[in-house]
This record gives sequence, C-alpha cells and structure tokens, in this order.
Amino acid sequence: MSIKEIQTSDEFQQLIGQTSNEKLVVVDFYATWCGPCRMVAPFFAQLANKYKNVQFAKASCKVAIIIYIEEANFISLGGCGSFKGMYLYCILYKTSNKVVQEVSGACGVTAMPTFQFFKSGQKVAELKGASAGQIEQLVKKHQGDGDSAGGSSSSGGASKNNYGIPGHGDLTDCITGNQIDALNQQEEHNIKNVFKSDDTFLESDVDEQFIISVPFNQPVKIHSIKFKAKNIAQAPKTVKIYANRQTLGFDDADSIKETQTLELEPKDFEDDAVVNLRFVKFQNITSLVLFVVDNQEDEETTQLQQLIFIGSPIEATNMSNLTKNDDE
Repeated sequence: MSIKEIQTSDEFQQLIGQTSNEKLVVVDFYATWCGPCRMVAPFFAQLANKYKNVQFAKASCKVAIIIYIEEANFISLGGCGSFKGMYLYCILYKTSNKVVQEVSGACGVTAMPTFQFFKSGQKVAELKGASAGQIEQLVKKHQGDGDSAGGSSSSGGASKNNYGIPGHGDLTDCITGNQIDALNQQEEHNIKNVFKSDDTFLESDVDEQFIISVPFNQPVKIHSIKFKAKNIAQAPKTVKIYANRQTLGFDDADSIKETQTLELEPKDFEDDAVVNLRFVKFQNITSLVLFVVDNQEDEETTQLQQLIFIGSPIEATNMSNLTKNDDE
C-alpha cells in the first residue's frame, strides 16, 4: 500500500474520517533533519507494503530552526527543551506549511518521530521514538481480529484499482500534490483536475501543447498509465515521458532525450484501457515529466480529464540499522 503524504488539514480529517469501517490509520509525524526519522522511514514503508489492510500516512516537518540564545529569559520556552551551560539552545519545529502545523499541534505532537494510530475517528495509541518493533506491535494490536498482514484486502494500495495488473495499484497517494505543475495550462482547467475523480479536466492554453511535472513523495515503480478524456478529439496523442526529471521547459524538450514516447490512439482512452510503459526504465522513480506534443484530431487545445499512474512503492528490505536501535 502507498503512504499518503498529508498536505492539508482537510486531507487529515478526511483520512481519519474514513475509518468508519474500523480501518486502522497510522500517521508518522516526522522531520527531515531528524536522524531517527530517517532511520525508521524504510521500515515504515515496509509496513505499508506488508499490512495492506492498514492506511499509512506521513506529516512532514521542515528543517529545524536552532535559535542561539544567550539568556534563558530571552523568550518564553514553552515546550522546548534546554541544556545547562553557558548558552541555551532551543529547537523550534517549523512545519512544512501552516496547515500541517495545525494538524500536528491538534494531535499533541511534541517530539519527532511520533506515530499515532486512529480507528473510527479516534486515537487509539501513540508512540514517540523510532522503535521499529513497537510500531509493528501496535499495528498488529489495532488492525483488527479479521485482518492479516499481506492479505488480499480490497481496501487501498496495490490491491485496489490495479486495473488488471496484479501486484500494482493506483499511485495517486504517492504524488506530492502541492508540487505538481503544468506549463501552458488554463487557470480554470488546471493540472490539479487530472488527479481528481470527477468531470473536471486539464486544458492547454495558447496551443495544443502542455508539460506536466509530477513529483512523488517516495520512490515508486511505474508499470503503466491510465489516461481519461472527455473529448477524444482533444485527447493527447503524442506524449513524451522523462523519468526522474523535476522540471522541463518547452525549449528543452527538443534537446533532451525522453525516456519513452507514447503514441496514443482513441482505444487507449476506453474505460478498461491502460498504456504499458517500458517497465525496466521506470523502476526507481521520484519524479516524472510528461510533454504532450499534440492531440488526436489537431484541435486548437488539448484536454486531459484524468491521469493515473499504476505501479507500486519501492519496498525497503535492509532492516539491520533499525533492529539495533529498537531500544534507543
């Protein structure tokens, strides 16, 4: 199962609210500067692949701001820790955005990493620290009597919406939603629409071309892509894909070699159709750029209703660095 990156308070509430069916949700509050957070991250990813009946999520924090203070009464310390000595150091945790800060504050997060476990909208457990063994014990305890690790649950991850491709699933939850972008997009019909399950769509602006940039919040393998379009005449035709590129300009598109070029046909937009990629070239992907060159019937603008990447998160297997730190 993919790990959902929480970007807004609405996303958090929606995630917790989906537990009306007794599904366990585990949220990892972490910081990029935190050594234990980085150490436990591969294990957390492994749990997400192992316990497919459980929803795993992360709420990121930015770089810690270490404030150099000469006098203890310079500011109100609040919950910050202090050290005896000539100088006082106070670490303030600045979250990646104000909304995530509200989420972590509302949940009472005071240390990194903190793992919180929710069921039916209620917090059932909490663990501070990077103890791999204790995290899994709490997952086993609260996942439910009828659930089993690695089972064929129909909820979420690679076992849901696999579009007939065993072992893979919809990777939308692996996309960093607040960092997606598109060049030559209309303001109303913008890139965010293609990652929604509704009738909205992305449409190019001054001509038929647009460039889509898609970052992922964890490394993934991409097997295929599902394209949806409302109007086949305006649907993409030639699509150049660039693996592990974060950005690409129109001037660069002619000089930089693409990883793969797709020549789409009307049948590729049918309900049960998916377009396979050269899987060997998309094994460790952190970002993609898609350059839509033209459309099916040379219309003035190009439209794309939905874009779904089908694949799986990369499972971490090296646990040696974690087990020796379980007691720290």
